[in-house]
Amino acid sequence: MYKKIFQILVFFITFSTAIYAANTNNKVNYQQQIFELKLEIEKLKQTQNLHTDKKIDDLEKALKELEIRINKTLDKDIAVQDKRINDINERTAVRDYITMWLGIVITILLVGVSVATYISSSNKVKDWLDERAKKKLDPLLKEYLKQVKIKADESLAILEKEGQKVLNEIDNKAEEQRQKHDKEYKQLTDTIKSLTTKTSEEIEAEAESLGEDDSKYTFSQWYTKFLQKYKQNEFVDGLVFLENALQKATSQQEKIDGLFAKGVTLGTLERSEEAIEVYDQVIKEFRGSKNEVLLEKVASAIGNKNEILLINNKKIMDIKSVKKYIYNKKDLIKLSMIEILYNAQTESQDDEVKKWEENYQSGALDGWSFEELDKWSDTLEGEVEAKVKKYLEVFKEKAL
Repeated sequence: MYKKIFQILVFFITFSTAIYAANTNNKVNYQQQIFELKLEIEKLKQTQNLHTDKKIDDLEKALKELEIRINKTLDKDIAVQDKRINDINERTAVRDYITMWLGIVITILLVGVSVATYISSSNKVKDWLDERAKKKLDPLLKEYLKQVKIKADESLAILEKEGQKVLNEIDNKAEEQRQKHDKEYKQLTDTIKSLTTKTSEEIEAEAESLGEDDSKYTFSQWYTKFLQKYKQNEFVDGLVFLENALQKATSQQEKIDGLFAKGVTLGTLERSEEAIEVYDQVIKEFRGSKNEVLLEKVASAIGNKNEILLINNKKIMDIKSVKKYIYNKKDLIKLSMIEILYNAQTESQDDEVKKWEENYQSGALDGWSFEELDKWSDTLEGEVEAKVKKYLEVFKEKAL
């Protein structure tokens, strides 16, 4: 594009110079003629006469005509030159227009070529970088993935181990809960056995057979309602039925059964002071009885009272003072155990425990619940706790 503009510029300068030179030559010729005529007129004026005057007039006339002709010629030349200049300007404008669009097209082509070159170069650079990156990064990536897999395997192993640990803990907890449930159920069953000779099925059947009108309920019927509530762990409601039953008691057996059941229920509700009061009532009212069945209830009341006193860190009843009321060897075993645990808080009972083991065979404490005693032992400290727990393990073996 610049080359074309330069060519046009050179052409214009050359053309203008030629025109100027031609005009200058013509002007020089006319000026020479005018100078010569004026010179001739001056010479004639110096030799002025009639003949020269006429010639001077002719020369001045010729000079005017020459000036007029020069002016016409110059005007004509100027017009011609103006036309030539206009033609040149028009051609120059067309060439400039063409040159402009040619420049635009060339610019577009150059931009297109540049873009295409940039894209091609970018793709090549990208391919080159990808290839270089692949060569450099592939080994690093493989090593990184290898390390990630190792870490993942380690984490998975840890998770599996922890998961198995959690599952084991869940199984252990479930087993503990099952054992606790079985133990509580057995304890409940054993407690119910101490309260009645009826089976759970018989209790339910009798309770269902009772009419809705309880105004004529006997002790036995109210007692059956109590046993049903106790079996369902609804101890507070059971106490209400027991009170109704005691109001209907017509014999010593019914009264002692009702009172003993009340003491057991209060102990289950951890209303220890009330339970002790009820057991004291049983002991006071029935310890002089000659009826072995009633005295067996007295012995059980003494055993239950001593256990409550022990776990509440109170002085227990001396076994010697109540031994005369105990006819059942099983009750004596329990009382001896409570006494050993009580004395273990102040002195060693190793010898007493050894004698206890020799006197009583396995199963001697069958049905006995150690739950309350275990809770009590956890409240102890130091050597006392260790001794009591050791003795409890011996006693538990006799319950198997």
